[in-house]
Amino acid sequence: GSAEEVRRMDSQGKGAQGRVLVARRLASAIAPIASRLVELGTEYSSSLRSMDTGVRTIISQATAKSPLEGEARQSVCDFFQETRSLTSTSRNSIIYLAKLAESAKSMEGLSRDLRPPLRTLGTGINMFIDGHSIMEAWTELIDRTGIDCSAEGNPAS
Repeated sequence: GSAEEVRRMDSQGKGAQGRVLVARRLASAIAPIASRLVELGTEYSSSLRSMDTGVRTIISQATAKSPLEGEARQSVCDFFQETRSLTSTSRNSIIYLAKLAESAKSMEGLSRDLRPPLRTLGTGINMFIDGHSIMEAWTELIDRTGIDCSAEGNPAS
């Protein structure tokens, strides 16, 4: 890896020159990955924004039909559970992405060559975080409906 290459350059007496070369190689390797992350993050965030109005409508319609019973209640509770599950899975991923963003940010000062791809990486990660906030808003709306989908509150379960 890069650390091994730095040690090799140091042993050859190339010191700072070797470190700059390694940083440039690393920046070149990171750049396409960071760009792809921005593309995927943009797509993810955009997809969630396009779904947002529909999901919010479904949630609000669930509260409009009162009282919910039988199959209608089960369908609403299934939708709520799937939305919560999706949000939870996303939340777990976002935790790791946020840690990666912190690491990338702390490494920006190591080399001016690394700065641009690391910033691009951070931009991509932020797109995922922004998209996730939409799902968190859905879960908050579900919680505010007051519909109890627990086994005790949902006799159809």
